[in-house]
Amino acid sequence: MISIELLKYLAYIWVTDGYAEFKVWVKDVGLLDKDFTITEIRKTILDDDELMRYYIKNSAYEIVENPVYQNSCDKLAKECVLWYEDNSHRI
Repeated sequence: MISIELLKYLAYIWVTDGYAEFKVWVKDVGLLDKDFTITEIRKTILDDDELMRYYIKNSAYEIVENPVYQNSCDKLAKECVLWYEDNSHRI
């Protein structure tokens, strides 16, 4: 199972840098080595209500910030970056 914090960070990467960069990060953090697939991770993010309340799904490959939650998105982004900086050595 992937922690919600890591999923939030991957969603943040997806929104800010795009789906191609999201796939690179999934590989870089070693999730593929743990028998997860990019498709499973993508679906997990898209199906998670907590994560997706901050985002709008334009397609299965594109999500963007939800303007209704703009302040929350900014707060979530900061939390994601701080979490990654604190935990990148443990991934």
